[in-house]
Amino acid sequence: MKLKILFVTKYISGSLPKEFTYHGEWTDSYELILALKKVYPKLKIYLLTPKIRKEHFKRFNQEFGEILKENNIQHYFIDAYLDYGMPSTLLRWEFFKKEKELIQKLNINIIHYNQFQPNCCYAFKKQLRLKKIICYGCYGEKKEGEWRKKDKKYKNKLCKTNTVTKVKRMIKKLPLQLFFRFLRLKTFDKRVDYFVLKNPKGYELMKQKFKDLNIIYIPKGQTNPLKIKIKVLEKIKNILFIGNLYYGKGIIDLLKITEMFPDIKFNIIGTGNSEIKKEIQKIAQKNKNINFLGSVSYYEKWHAYLQNDLLLHPSYSDAFPSVILEALSCGLPVITTYEIDSPIKDGENGFLYHAGNSNELKKKLNFIQHNINIYYQMSKKALETAQRYTWENAAKKFLDIYFE
Repeated sequence: MKLKILFVTKYISGSLPKEFTYHGEWTDSYELILALKKVYPKLKIYLLTPKIRKEHFKRFNQEFGEILKENNIQHYFIDAYLDYGMPSTLLRWEFFKKEKELIQKLNINIIHYNQFQPNCCYAFKKQLRLKKIICYGCYGEKKEGEWRKKDKKYKNKLCKTNTVTKVKRMIKKLPLQLFFRFLRLKTFDKRVDYFVLKNPKGYELMKQKFKDLNIIYIPKGQTNPLKIKIKVLEKIKNILFIGNLYYGKGIIDLLKITEMFPDIKFNIIGTGNSEIKKEIQKIAQKNKNINFLGSVSYYEKWHAYLQNDLLLHPSYSDAFPSVILEALSCGLPVITTYEIDSPIKDGENGFLYHAGNSNELKKKLNFIQHNINIYYQMSKKALETAQRYTWENAAKKFLDIYFE
């Protein structure tokens, strides 16, 4: 019997309104699915996500959809878009309706969720004849700060809906909340066979906190399509920021230091908060060394890595972000913060500083500028680090779980 797996992910590029965004949960799912098909082509994989908006459908298809089809991966959609204003209860119900339909129609053996949250299939595992339920995601302590308040405030602006829509959602939500409570659904539910962690710190935290759950660690990976050589530089000329433009990503901290390094070009790639975009454009008028590139396609980003000398990831909170692994795989040392979970070791494959500390960040940049002779060794260490994290390695470990 061929093993059939249904991958379920809440986030997907092209489901949010306005800009085309890249969420880590989606890109991780996409890369893992392709790696699984490469390692074990006989595996039958089905994908379930929110709908793609009409204005983004062409771009999604060019960047992801066509490759999914080439790999014989059938992509299904729930009857809803991803929307910051959509109550999680309603979104969860839309997922369950489609999950139930596909499990019965396609004789699914394993359901693989690419996030940690309560899911109705936990309660109906036996009735749906599921062999295994697996959840793959990140875990960490929730960190508070002014940045989180600002990001929450901005997202709330995007959630504005008319009164009729709010009332309709409320009417639908209340009975579902009672139903989910009756099912005793939890985020970390004992009915899940495996909770698989992407980030090592999250793994250690969960092992301590949830001793009665089956928790394992499978690191995420990178799939660099380019041939990379160790970089040799005479001086730092280009620094890259690539990611979502939110306060929690530390983008404002990056902007604060640009005028201190007029000989370095700061290349910024990303979409997100329109207020931050205005701030970037405003400062770029004064500091001509800021180059705001906006949105770059999923595959064009690799050329951006090659054109830069360092990746700066000044985030306040993150769990093993993919951009760091991607940068390392291109031989780029990474400057990031102690506060996030990452494979960066200070002074070896990059530098660490405390989030929000502009003076400390300035010292790290000054140090490598005036000690450029260490760059070659750091670039070499970056490549060595990246080689330990590949999606094919992750896929092989997941196959062990699937066939166990």
